[in-house]
This record gives sequence, C-alpha cells and structure tokens, in this order.
Amino acid sequence: MVAVYPCAPMAFWHQYQVLVKGGDAKVCALSDGQWQGVENRENWTALLTAQYPSCLTLEKDGESLGALPNILDKEPDAGGNQPAIASIDLGTAVTAVTLTIGGREIPATHRPLLRMLLTLSDTPMDDMMTSLTMAANLIPTAVVLTGAGDVPGRDGYVYRPADMGALAAKEENRLLTGFKWRSDAAGVRARTLLIQQLMLDTALSAVLQGAGSLSWRIAVEDDMGEGGRRAVLDAVENGAAAATIASGLAPVPGTERVSWTTETAALGAYLRGEGGIHGGCAALDIGAADLSAEPHDPGAQREHPIWHAADALRDVRESPGTYRIRFWRLRNGELIAGERCADGGVLRCVGYAGARRQNVYDARPPAD
Repeated sequence: MVAVYPCAPMAFWHQYQVLVKGGDAKVCALSDGQWQGVENRENWTALLTAQYPSCLTLEKDGESLGALPNILDKEPDAGGNQPAIASIDLGTAVTAVTLTIGGREIPATHRPLLRMLLTLSDTPMDDMMTSLTMAANLIPTAVVLTGAGDVPGRDGYVYRPADMGALAAKEENRLLTGFKWRSDAAGVRARTLLIQQLMLDTALSAVLQGAGSLSWRIAVEDDMGEGGRRAVLDAVENGAAAATIASGLAPVPGTERVSWTTETAALGAYLRGEGGIHGGCAALDIGAADLSAEPHDPGAQREHPIWHAADALRDVRESPGTYRIRFWRLRNGELIAGERCADGGVLRCVGYAGARRQNVYDARPPAD
C-alpha cells in the first residue's frame, strides 16, 4: 500500500509523508532535488519530502514498474496573518490540544488529508488510515512503534481508535500507552513521536485556518521531577522547531516560541480567564493516575466555602495503592496540603504560609 499525507499541494507547507507498507517494490519520490526511495516492509514506514509529491515511481531489481501520478488542484492560500496560540496538555491516558487564532478558540482539527495511491482491491481496515485524521481535540496517549527511531510515519504513528474500548481491546506488542512518566528508551521514543506528530498536525490546522504566527503553551504535571520535565520540554522544543520548518510560522511577536506552566496553574488560568469565573473557585483535575485540586482565591485570608471541596476529596476511594488523592485546608491563614494514598494512608503533608513552603514528610493531615 502507498499513501501520501497531507495530500494537498500547499505553497505554505513543507513536510509531506510518502507512506508505504507491504509489497516488494521500492517507492521513490523527489526530495530535496533528488529521487529518494523507501523499501516496502511488513509495517508502515515513510519517506519525508519538503515538497508535494506529485509523482511517485515504483522500482524492482533496478527496473521501473511505472509511476503513480498524484496531481491535485493547489490548495488556496489561507492568506491569514492572525496570531495563533496552541495549548497542549500531555496526559497519562488522553492528550488535549486547543488552538486560539486571533483571540478565538477554535478546534485544532482539519479535514482528512490522507490519500491512498496504491492498495489492494479490498483495502483492509488499518490503524494508520485513521491515525492521521486530526478530527478531535482529545486523543488517547497511545503510539504504535514500527521502527527504531522517533520520527512520525517512519518509526510509528499515533494510535487513534474509534473509542477507548477499542484501545483496551487492542492486542499488539508495539502499542505503547502510559508513557508520560516513562524514562525507558521505548517510552521516550513513543512520547517524542506523539508530541512531534501532534504539533505538526496542530501547525497544519493553524495554517489552514489562517494563522500567520504560532506559539506553544504546554501544561506540565505539577509533581513531575526536573529530569522528566526537562525531557518533555526538550521534546516540545524539538517539535516546535519541526513545526516551524514545516509551516513557516514564526512565533507570535512578543512571545516565546514555547512556554510552560503546571497543570493546576493552567487550569486555574483557564477558569479565571475572559468570560470565566470571578472570585473564589477551585480547580479540580481528575487524571488517569491521580486527582488534584487547587484553590484560586487571591487575597483570601480566612476560611472560605471553596475550601470545603476538600471534604469530598478526602472521601474519594479508588483502587488501593493506585491513586493519590491530594487534600488541602486553609487554617488561620495557612494552607495545609498533602497527598493521601487510595487506602487512606498519608504520603506527605505540606504547609504553605504566604510565600513560604515547608515540606513535612510522613506527617498527619490536620484533624477535621
């Protein structure tokens, strides 16, 4: 099978994938002024080209087997000059992306742009055929690795099942999930590949919808250590660089190309943004691996009704030993926070007094 993605001639886009699977012919495309080829193999692989592949050739044992024309009408230039901000929240089970262009929040999606050029008479259902459809702002944090590297298309692809049930039922030793926290080689490759593919797809959505510049905002897990945080941010920096080359979109003037904050801070900023909540509120983040809450009430110096949301958190019980439940209380101007195991045991208690923070491990939470 041979396919092209994105299959739309665009003067403003500079990265295309010639995807190949199966067969015994060599597929060639013009890349950087030279004809380059990719051998067919059992799993999907890809040849990356900077220009639209309007014609592919097939070779076997040094002889030509013909050509695959891929001539389509040129995509109209969106002609946009609006600044765009893409926000990404890498989750343990699901990753979310939002796109804001010219102050309007719009779906970070685009129409299907995968085109099959050569296939069987009865094309079988294939994960790759749906993996390159940016049709939702939420995607499972799941990757199928097919190669030894971390280049999207060539070494694997983001797995986008029809529903979470299909994800749970998939039996394949190359499918990786839950790699947000992993530091092993396969987990790092899967995380890097997902981030790069998601950022390329989001940048493509941005240029198709009239963006003239693009900056990235990343939400990072509050409790992630410095090493893990740095690894995620390095992958994002590399993804942003690749997206800039592919799209030609420079950062929004006056902003960093990539900036980050913690997940609870990002959620609080969203809740208190334009058209959001004014006054006291609590941000509750229910993730696949933990549940966290963060009060947002600047200037509060007394116990406030929102703090009583902690009572609900303290009563939550999940699978023993699997989940952590964060609790917090405001007593006499001091915020007492901590982490409780699912079985009720206390991992730690943290005291915040003004700008000071003190960690007290193996401590008991304040009495009710």
